[in-house]
Amino acid sequence: MNNKFKLSLVGTLVVLMVLSFGSMLVAADKITYEEYLIKSLNDEDVARRANAAQQLAPRNVTEAIQPLVQMLQNDKDFRGRIVAAVALMKLGDQTLIPTLKDAYQNETRKTVQTVLAGVIRELQKQAVTQG
Repeated sequence: MNNKFKLSLVGTLVVLMVLSFGSMLVAADKITYEEYLIKSLNDEDVARRANAAQQLAPRNVTEAIQPLVQMLQNDKDFRGRIVAAVALMKLGDQTLIPTLKDAYQNETRKTVQTVLAGVIRELQKQAVTQG
């Protein structure tokens, strides 16, 4: 084998190894980013909590359901509770309907109650459609 061919072959192998390693990093970043979003649900800044909640549902991160329920039940800022309720609706878990009804009963802010009523109706509608 001539030296040019050897260098070309080695170069190709290095590129393939880098690409393979890069795709492994992308998969690892996805997991890390989802974990970051879940942790962000407890951030001090309501905007950061809301942003995290909004990003979790389209990613279908079911591990976020319990943290989102906690956010819905405990967030001091009504905006955080609203975003958590909508994210839970988008995740589409109809088993949460009793939990959402409890949150509705315990909610003191009318705006959040209105959103929760809509979320409950939507999940009930999904249950009928799928059932």
